[in-house]
Amino acid sequence: MTVIKSKDVNSGRMTNAGVPDGDRRKGRQTMDDTQNKIIEKVQKLLKLAESTTYGAEAESAMLQAQRLMAENHLSEYQVKGQPKSNVIEEKLDIGIRNASWRLALSKIIADNFRCKTYYTNGIKGRFGTIITFLGEEQDARIALTVFHSAQYTALLRWRDYAKENSSHDPCDPHGNNSRNGFLKGFVSGLRMKFEEQKNSNAEWGLVLATPQSVLDRYGAMKIRTVKCKQTSYYDDDAYDAGFDEGRKFDPEGRILEAV
Repeated sequence: MTVIKSKDVNSGRMTNAGVPDGDRRKGRQTMDDTQNKIIEKVQKLLKLAESTTYGAEAESAMLQAQRLMAENHLSEYQVKGQPKSNVIEEKLDIGIRNASWRLALSKIIADNFRCKTYYTNGIKGRFGTIITFLGEEQDARIALTVFHSAQYTALLRWRDYAKENSSHDPCDPHGNNSRNGFLKGFVSGLRMKFEEQKNSNAEWGLVLATPQSVLDRYGAMKIRTVKCKQTSYYDDDAYDAGFDEGRKFDPEGRILEAV
């Protein structure tokens, strides 16, 4: 391959590919300045997340900080000057009844927040199903926070739907089929939302890839994979309504653009 030589008008030195050394330094400086501005914004978001007394504001700031770090391949060491987080487990008892849609929800959230998830059945009469998010410290905690938010939103929207669409089906006097359909639809809609986000940005899937440290820890646990029992009967109209609500769900809430 032929290397083009040119003379640096500032220093008199010859440079490769016709690019003066001064221009190279300016290019590197511009990249460093851009990265420093992003780091400063992330630091402000993290500071806000720690200082605010409003849960929704803290969650929004933390999620935006994590997304900026992921998109720009920034480590915690670069942002905080601290070593990389350890892999931790965040656990939640989701009870005994109606666990299947929550298990599906936890899987979707783990896949999109750099975690793995698994569940264990509690001791009869004492504990329900225990969901665990396995991930690096910040990722696992955010995944659990998003799960709480998604679960709350799904149930809240279901109650609103039920008030306006009371069941008159004699085969379903308590509205169980309608509830099952709505919650199943919400989970499917949320899955579609995340898939569309990944498809709209070719690099997004790589950004959200589960860290190797988490995969290694998960693999060493030798967790047995089982297929969750799916709800057999549900109302189609309720499913469609839940699907729409799932696609609307925004884990970040209002992003604080002014920060």
